[in-house]
Amino acid sequence: MRKPPAIDDSTEEKARRPGRPRSARADHAILQATIELLVEIGYGSMSVEAIAARAQVGKATVYRRWPSKKALVSEALRQLSEDVRIPDTGDTRDDLIALLHDFRRVTSSSFIGPMIGRVISAAIGNPEFMTVYWDNVIFPRRKAVTEILLRGQERGDLRTDLDLELVLDMLPGTMMYRALISRHGLDDVGFINPEELVNTIWAGIASDSARPIRKTPRC
Repeated sequence: MRKPPAIDDSTEEKARRPGRPRSARADHAILQATIELLVEIGYGSMSVEAIAARAQVGKATVYRRWPSKKALVSEALRQLSEDVRIPDTGDTRDDLIALLHDFRRVTSSSFIGPMIGRVISAAIGNPEFMTVYWDNVIFPRRKAVTEILLRGQERGDLRTDLDLELVLDMLPGTMMYRALISRHGLDDVGFINPEELVNTIWAGIASDSARPIRKTPRC
């Protein structure tokens, strides 16, 4: 695929007459370049200059859209992070399983997977990046799990004395641990069965009145 011709600042200014929207092509090129460099060299090593060069636009074009590297990376993560859909099957256990299936799919197949290790190292040396990643990728998913857990307590499926933060760490945290520690690396996330994971934890979080676990017949 050929790269689009470079978009210099004067060309864009001529195209952007008063009242006309900014170039969608330039927006896409900048955001794509941001993600590519984030995966390739990490947040601390990337610069607005490098992003502009990769996107074939002028640096001023980037700054007219985003005031800082942090704002640009935040927008790029928001654009590429899929909206978190909170399942509501009527059963808390099934809701958790459905959400973890989605988590596994995203972690195994998208840009998020290659960034996991870099995020952990960035948390030590660059807390600004960790804040950006947390706000735009991690927090929306923890919020979704929290909503399911609170709804489960209202239904009477879950114990009311649960430490919700601990449960949040145990569910997606198990997948993250497998991705980081396993000798198979990120590919091993795909081997985690969300149903088995939820079933293992369920005995400790379910209320006495919750429906028993349905045994899945083995073929």
